[in-house]
Amino acid sequence: MNEGLHPGPEQKFNLTEPVNLLEKNGDPRKRAWVLSLALLVREDWHKMTGKRGEGYRPSIFRLMKAEGLFEKKDTGERKHMAPEHMITVATGALALGKLLKEKIGLQDEDIQDLLLGGLIHDVNKDVEFRTVRLTMENESAGFGQAGYDLAGDVSEQKLRFAGVPEDIIKMHKMVGHASCPEIEEILEGKTELSEKEVIKILILHYIDDLVTSPNIIDPAITSDENSNRLNALDRRCIQNENNPAYEKYNLAWQKDSRNKTGETAFRMQRRVGHLVETHLADLLGVEDPLTLPAVIYSQMQKEIQENWARRKDK
Repeated sequence: MNEGLHPGPEQKFNLTEPVNLLEKNGDPRKRAWVLSLALLVREDWHKMTGKRGEGYRPSIFRLMKAEGLFEKKDTGERKHMAPEHMITVATGALALGKLLKEKIGLQDEDIQDLLLGGLIHDVNKDVEFRTVRLTMENESAGFGQAGYDLAGDVSEQKLRFAGVPEDIIKMHKMVGHASCPEIEEILEGKTELSEKEVIKILILHYIDDLVTSPNIIDPAITSDENSNRLNALDRRCIQNENNPAYEKYNLAWQKDSRNKTGETAFRMQRRVGHLVETHLADLLGVEDPLTLPAVIYSQMQKEIQENWARRKDK
Protein backbone atom coordinates (compact mmCIF):
# COMPACT_ATOMS: atom_id res chain seq x y z
CA MET A 1 0.00 0.00 0.00
CA ASN A 2 1.69 3.16 -1.18
CA GLU A 3 -0.71 5.67 0.34
CA GLY A 4 -2.91 6.22 3.35
CA LEU A 5 -2.32 9.68 4.79
CA HIS A 6 -3.87 11.81 2.04
CA PRO A 7 -7.32 10.54 1.03
CA GLY A 8 -9.31 11.64 -1.98
CA PRO A 9 -13.05 12.35 -2.07
CA GLU A 10 -15.18 9.31 -1.30
CA GLN A 11 -17.57 9.89 -4.20
CA LYS A 12 -14.88 8.92 -6.72
CA PHE A 13 -15.10 5.28 -5.72
CA ASN A 14 -17.56 2.44 -5.64
CA LEU A 15 -16.76 1.46 -2.08
CA THR A 16 -18.46 -1.88 -2.40
CA GLU A 17 -15.97 -3.09 -5.01
CA PRO A 18 -12.65 -4.69 -3.97
CA VAL A 19 -10.05 -2.07 -3.10
CA ASN A 20 -7.24 -1.60 -5.63
CA LEU A 21 -3.94 -2.05 -3.78
CA LEU A 22 -1.73 -1.79 -6.86
CA GLU A 23 -1.88 1.95 -7.42
CA LYS A 24 -2.15 5.20 -5.53
CA ASN A 25 -5.68 6.43 -6.12
CA GLY A 26 -6.88 8.18 -2.96
CA ASP A 27 -9.31 5.43 -1.93
CA PRO A 28 -10.53 6.42 1.58
CA ARG A 29 -10.62 2.76 2.61
CA LYS A 30 -6.82 2.72 2.53
CA ARG A 31 -6.50 5.73 4.80
CA ALA A 32 -9.01 4.19 7.20
CA TRP A 33 -6.97 0.99 7.19
CA VAL A 34 -3.67 2.73 7.92
CA LEU A 35 -5.20 4.61 10.84
CA SER A 36 -6.69 1.37 12.17
CA LEU A 37 -3.22 -0.24 12.08
CA ALA A 38 -1.82 2.57 14.19
CA LEU A 39 -4.60 2.12 16.76
CA LEU A 40 -4.24 -1.67 16.82
CA VAL A 41 -0.51 -1.44 17.45
CA ARG A 42 -0.98 1.15 20.18
CA GLU A 43 -3.53 -1.09 21.90
CA ASP A 44 -1.15 -4.05 21.65
CA TRP A 45 1.66 -2.10 23.28
CA HIS A 46 -0.67 -1.19 26.13
CA LYS A 47 -1.58 -4.85 26.65
CA MET A 48 2.10 -5.76 26.89
CA THR A 49 2.45 -3.79 30.11
CA GLY A 50 2.95 -6.18 32.99
CA LYS A 51 2.87 -9.20 30.70
CA ARG A 52 6.09 -8.93 28.74
CA GLY A 53 8.01 -6.38 30.75
CA GLU A 54 7.69 -2.63 30.46
CA GLY A 55 5.10 -1.54 27.90
CA TYR A 56 6.12 0.51 24.85
CA ARG A 57 3.30 2.89 23.94
CA PRO A 58 4.06 5.56 21.33
CA SER A 59 2.20 6.03 18.08
CA ILE A 60 3.82 3.97 15.33
CA PHE A 61 3.95 7.10 13.16
CA ARG A 62 5.67 9.05 15.93
CA LEU A 63 8.27 6.29 16.10
CA MET A 64 8.79 6.45 12.32
CA LYS A 65 9.12 10.24 12.49
CA ALA A 66 11.67 10.01 15.30
CA GLU A 67 13.72 7.66 13.12
CA GLY A 68 13.83 10.25 10.32
CA LEU A 69 11.54 8.38 7.94
CA PHE A 70 9.35 11.39 7.17
CA GLU A 71 12.21 13.79 6.40
CA LYS A 72 12.09 15.56 3.02
CA LYS A 73 14.64 16.45 0.38
CA ASP A 74 15.20 20.05 -0.71
CA THR A 75 12.77 19.36 -3.55
CA GLY A 76 10.02 18.64 -1.03
CA GLU A 77 9.93 14.93 -1.81
CA ARG A 78 10.25 12.44 1.01
CA LYS A 79 13.68 10.82 1.45
CA HIS A 80 12.21 7.43 2.28
CA MET A 81 9.31 5.24 1.28
CA ALA A 82 9.99 2.92 4.23
CA PRO A 83 6.73 3.81 6.06
CA GLU A 84 4.67 2.73 3.04
CA HIS A 85 6.77 -0.43 2.75
CA MET A 86 6.23 -1.29 6.42
CA ILE A 87 2.48 -0.68 6.12
CA THR A 88 2.35 -3.06 3.15
CA VAL A 89 4.40 -5.70 4.95
CA ALA A 90 2.30 -5.38 8.11
CA THR A 91 -0.93 -5.68 6.11
CA GLY A 92 0.35 -8.71 4.22
CA ALA A 93 1.65 -10.36 7.39
CA LEU A 94 -1.66 -9.79 9.15
CA ALA A 95 -3.54 -11.20 6.15
CA LEU A 96 -1.38 -14.34 5.94
CA GLY A 97 -1.56 -14.75 9.71
CA LYS A 98 -5.35 -14.62 9.57
CA LEU A 99 -5.38 -17.24 6.81
CA LEU A 100 -3.17 -19.53 8.88
CA LYS A 101 -5.00 -18.85 12.13
CA GLU A 102 -7.51 -21.66 11.74
CA LYS A 103 -5.03 -24.03 10.13
CA ILE A 104 -2.33 -24.08 12.81
CA GLY A 105 -3.94 -22.51 15.85
CA LEU A 106 -2.46 -19.02 15.84
CA GLN A 107 -3.99 -16.77 18.50
CA ASP A 108 -5.01 -13.12 18.34
CA GLU A 109 -1.78 -12.30 20.19
CA ASP A 110 0.23 -13.92 17.40
CA ILE A 111 -1.57 -11.81 14.80
CA GLN A 112 -0.77 -8.69 16.81
CA ASP A 113 2.88 -9.77 16.95
CA LEU A 114 2.93 -10.03 13.15
CA LEU A 115 1.38 -6.60 12.85
CA LEU A 116 3.90 -5.01 15.19
CA GLY A 117 6.80 -6.88 13.61
CA GLY A 118 5.78 -5.64 10.18
CA LEU A 119 5.45 -2.04 11.33
CA ILE A 120 8.93 -1.91 12.89
CA HIS A 121 10.97 -4.26 10.72
CA ASP A 122 12.51 -1.41 8.67
CA VAL A 123 12.23 1.36 11.22
CA ASN A 124 16.03 1.69 11.07
CA LYS A 125 16.02 2.38 7.30
CA ASP A 126 17.43 5.91 7.57
CA VAL A 127 20.35 4.66 9.65
CA GLU A 128 20.78 1.74 7.24
CA PHE A 129 20.98 4.05 4.22
CA ARG A 130 23.64 6.13 5.94
CA THR A 131 25.80 3.24 7.11
CA VAL A 132 25.54 1.40 3.79
CA ARG A 133 26.57 4.55 1.90
CA LEU A 134 29.62 4.88 4.15
CA THR A 135 30.76 1.32 3.40
CA MET A 136 29.49 0.64 -0.13
CA GLU A 137 32.86 1.30 -1.82
CA ASN A 138 34.83 -0.68 0.76
CA GLU A 139 35.59 -4.26 -0.30
CA SER A 140 36.57 -5.35 3.22
CA ALA A 141 33.16 -4.09 4.39
CA GLY A 142 31.38 -6.24 1.80
CA PHE A 143 30.59 -3.21 -0.37
CA GLY A 144 27.87 -2.15 2.07
CA GLN A 145 27.14 -5.39 3.93
CA ALA A 146 28.95 -4.20 7.05
CA GLY A 147 26.82 -1.07 7.05
CA TYR A 148 23.68 -3.14 6.66
CA ASP A 149 24.71 -5.34 9.60
CA LEU A 150 25.65 -2.36 11.78
CA ALA A 151 22.28 -0.70 11.16
CA GLY A 152 20.57 -3.93 12.19
CA ASP A 153 22.55 -4.06 15.44
CA VAL A 154 21.73 -0.42 16.20
CA SER A 155 18.04 -1.03 15.52
CA GLU A 156 18.02 -4.06 17.81
CA GLN A 157 19.59 -2.06 20.65
CA LYS A 158 17.18 0.84 20.25
CA LEU A 159 14.11 -1.40 20.16
CA ARG A 160 15.32 -3.29 23.22
CA PHE A 161 15.90 -0.03 25.08
CA ALA A 162 12.39 1.06 24.10
CA GLY A 163 10.96 -2.09 25.65
CA VAL A 164 9.90 -3.96 22.51
CA PRO A 165 9.58 -7.65 23.44
CA GLU A 166 12.44 -9.96 22.49
CA ASP A 167 10.31 -12.19 20.27
CA ILE A 168 9.30 -9.15 18.18
CA ILE A 169 12.92 -8.02 17.95
CA LYS A 170 13.87 -11.51 16.74
CA MET A 171 11.17 -11.34 14.06
CA HIS A 172 12.32 -7.92 12.88
CA LYS A 173 15.85 -9.27 12.35
CA MET A 174 14.77 -12.18 10.17
CA VAL A 175 14.17 -10.38 6.89
CA GLY A 176 16.32 -9.87 3.82
CA HIS A 177 19.12 -11.92 2.32
CA ALA A 178 21.36 -11.83 5.41
CA SER A 179 18.78 -13.82 7.37
CA CYS A 180 18.52 -16.54 4.72
CA PRO A 181 21.13 -18.94 6.17
CA GLU A 182 19.28 -18.97 9.51
CA ILE A 183 15.88 -19.19 7.79
CA GLU A 184 17.08 -22.26 5.91
CA GLU A 185 18.23 -23.86 9.19
CA ILE A 186 14.82 -23.15 10.69
CA LEU A 187 13.14 -24.86 7.74
CA GLU A 188 15.42 -27.86 8.31
CA GLY A 189 14.31 -28.05 11.94
CA LYS A 190 17.63 -26.81 13.35
CA THR A 191 16.08 -24.44 15.88
CA GLU A 192 14.90 -24.30 19.46
CA LEU A 193 12.12 -21.87 18.61
CA SER A 194 8.53 -22.91 19.17
CA GLU A 195 6.30 -23.76 16.22
CA LYS A 196 4.42 -20.47 16.54
CA GLU A 197 7.64 -18.45 16.74
CA VAL A 198 8.87 -20.21 13.60
CA ILE A 199 5.66 -19.53 11.68
CA LYS A 200 5.64 -15.84 12.60
CA ILE A 201 9.27 -15.46 11.52
CA LEU A 202 8.61 -17.24 8.22
CA ILE A 203 5.51 -15.13 7.54
CA LEU A 204 7.32 -11.83 8.08
CA HIS A 205 10.36 -12.97 6.09
CA TYR A 206 8.21 -14.08 3.17
CA ILE A 207 5.97 -11.02 3.04
CA ASP A 208 8.98 -8.69 3.09
CA ASP A 209 10.37 -10.61 0.09
CA LEU A 210 7.17 -10.03 -1.90
CA VAL A 211 6.90 -6.25 -1.76
CA THR A 212 7.91 -4.59 -5.03
CA SER A 213 7.85 -1.00 -6.25
CA PRO A 214 5.70 1.01 -5.60
CA ASN A 215 5.23 -0.83 -2.27
CA ILE A 216 2.73 -3.39 -3.47
CA ILE A 217 2.21 -7.14 -3.31
CA ASP A 218 1.49 -7.92 -6.95
CA PRO A 219 -0.72 -11.01 -7.32
CA ALA A 220 0.12 -11.53 -11.00
CA ILE A 221 2.07 -14.45 -12.42
CA THR A 222 4.17 -13.49 -15.42
CA SER A 223 6.70 -15.29 -17.62
CA ASP A 224 10.31 -14.60 -18.55
CA GLU A 225 11.91 -15.05 -21.97
CA ASN A 226 12.26 -18.78 -21.31
CA SER A 227 8.58 -19.14 -20.34
CA ASN A 228 9.45 -19.65 -16.66
CA ARG A 229 6.59 -18.57 -14.41
CA LEU A 230 7.43 -15.67 -12.13
CA ASN A 231 5.59 -14.27 -9.13
CA ALA A 232 6.20 -11.21 -6.97
CA LEU A 233 9.09 -12.89 -5.12
CA ASP A 234 10.88 -13.67 -8.39
CA ARG A 235 10.36 -10.20 -9.78
CA ARG A 236 11.65 -8.50 -6.65
CA CYS A 237 14.85 -10.57 -6.56
CA ILE A 238 15.44 -10.20 -10.31
CA GLN A 239 14.90 -6.45 -9.98
CA ASN A 240 17.53 -6.28 -7.23
CA GLU A 241 19.93 -8.57 -9.07
CA ASN A 242 19.79 -6.34 -12.16
CA ASN A 243 20.20 -3.08 -10.22
CA PRO A 244 23.71 -1.70 -10.99
CA ALA A 245 23.80 -0.02 -7.57
CA TYR A 246 23.65 -3.45 -5.91
CA GLU A 247 26.14 -5.27 -8.17
CA LYS A 248 29.20 -5.27 -5.89
CA TYR A 249 27.09 -5.71 -2.77
CA ASN A 250 25.27 -8.66 -4.34
CA LEU A 251 28.51 -10.39 -5.37
CA ALA A 252 30.29 -9.67 -2.08
CA TRP A 253 27.76 -11.86 -0.25
CA GLN A 254 29.38 -14.87 -1.90
CA LYS A 255 32.39 -14.40 0.38
CA ASP A 256 30.46 -13.63 3.58
CA SER A 257 31.20 -16.08 6.39
CA ARG A 258 27.47 -16.75 6.86
CA ASN A 259 27.09 -17.89 3.27
CA LYS A 260 27.77 -21.63 2.97
CA THR A 261 26.47 -22.05 -0.60
CA GLY A 262 28.44 -19.42 -2.52
CA GLU A 263 25.28 -17.85 -3.96
CA THR A 264 24.92 -14.15 -4.59
CA ALA A 265 22.73 -12.27 -2.12
CA PHE A 266 19.63 -12.08 -4.29
CA ARG A 267 19.88 -15.56 -5.75
CA MET A 268 19.99 -16.92 -2.21
CA GLN A 269 17.10 -14.69 -1.21
CA ARG A 270 15.05 -15.94 -4.15
CA ARG A 271 15.80 -19.63 -3.56
CA VAL A 272 15.19 -19.53 0.19
CA GLY A 273 12.13 -17.34 -0.33
CA HIS A 274 10.59 -20.04 -2.49
CA LEU A 275 11.37 -22.66 0.15
CA VAL A 276 9.48 -20.55 2.69
CA GLU A 277 6.70 -20.00 0.16
CA THR A 278 6.29 -23.75 -0.41
CA HIS A 279 6.22 -24.40 3.34
CA LEU A 280 3.52 -21.78 3.95
CA ALA A 281 1.51 -22.88 0.91
CA ASP A 282 1.56 -26.47 2.20
CA LEU A 283 0.23 -25.31 5.57
CA LEU A 284 -2.59 -23.47 3.82
CA GLY A 285 -3.35 -26.24 1.37
CA VAL A 286 -2.50 -24.02 -1.62
CA GLU A 287 -1.66 -26.38 -4.49
CA ASP A 288 0.47 -23.98 -6.53
CA PRO A 289 2.89 -22.09 -4.24
CA LEU A 290 3.46 -19.42 -6.89
CA THR A 291 -0.14 -18.30 -6.40
CA LEU A 292 0.37 -17.58 -2.70
CA PRO A 293 0.90 -13.82 -3.30
CA ALA A 294 -2.51 -13.72 -5.01
CA VAL A 295 -4.11 -15.52 -2.05
CA ILE A 296 -2.54 -13.00 0.32
CA TYR A 297 -3.57 -10.04 -1.86
CA SER A 298 -7.20 -11.17 -1.78
CA GLN A 299 -7.12 -11.49 2.00
CA MET A 300 -5.61 -8.00 2.27
CA GLN A 301 -8.52 -6.66 0.23
CA LYS A 302 -10.94 -8.49 2.52
CA GLU A 303 -9.35 -7.11 5.71
CA ILE A 304 -9.46 -3.55 4.38
CA GLN A 305 -13.07 -3.86 3.24
CA GLU A 306 -14.19 -5.33 6.56
CA ASN A 307 -12.39 -2.55 8.42
CA TRP A 308 -14.24 0.00 6.26
CA ALA A 309 -17.56 -1.65 7.01
CA ARG A 310 -16.85 -1.53 10.76
CA ARG A 311 -15.96 2.15 10.47
CA LYS A 312 -19.15 2.95 8.56
CA ASP A 313 -21.26 1.08 11.12
CA LYS A 314 -20.01 3.16 14.02
